[in-house]
Amino acid sequence: MRQNVWEKWLEYWNKDEVKAKAAKAQKNRMSEPDGPGTGISIHRGGSRNALQHAVVLREQGVPAEEVDWSVFNVLHAKAGEFTYPRARDAYAQVTAKAAELAQSQSNDGSESQEVDMNRLLLDAVGGVSAKKRVFGIGSRSHAYTSTSRSNQGASFSSQPQLDAVLADKMKEYEAQMQAKMEAREAQIRDEAQAREAQMRADVHAQLQAQQAEFMKMLAEMRNLPPP
Repeated sequence: MRQNVWEKWLEYWNKDEVKAKAAKAQKNRMSEPDGPGTGISIHRGGSRNALQHAVVLREQGVPAEEVDWSVFNVLHAKAGEFTYPRARDAYAQVTAKAAELAQSQSNDGSESQEVDMNRLLLDAVGGVSAKKRVFGIGSRSHAYTSTSRSNQGASFSSQPQLDAVLADKMKEYEAQMQAKMEAREAQIRDEAQAREAQMRADVHAQLQAQQAEFMKMLAEMRNLPPP
């Protein structure tokens, strides 16, 4: 990154409104949604958001009725450890219910059917919240908030084309962000060039003024009477 671009970012980050926004975001990251002492709200998803993880998982062959369950595990579970208690409890409830359904099918002698893990997860976390969010799957909540409140139990698998739609939206969002970044960098570059041109003009003007002053002084010295 060029020095002038870095300096422009530092100038932006030093603004009061930007500092306030950063402080609010830091406070939110340090919140304990399950109550004091239960741990802060975190995830292990890395730089990808939940929607991006869902697209990658689908490309890897994860079926639609399991994709949000898989996203949940990517974000909140690893080697038997969980980000915080609510995630651990939801995992335990979903896996217990899935085992119960599998056992029930076995006892009935009926043909084995795929368990809709997304639906089990939605039930385990209490469905869609008042803020239109589903605990544990971040931006994937959109798959459920597009339907009415009375149909909160509808799983992702009931909308077979939603993967493609969300993938397109994600690509569109990334393209928009890239365009904004490039436009901002171009603006910073243009401003830097304008400042550099102004500095050159100022230096040139100063040199001309100094030269004129020197020539004036030299002329006055020539016109002095001899000692």
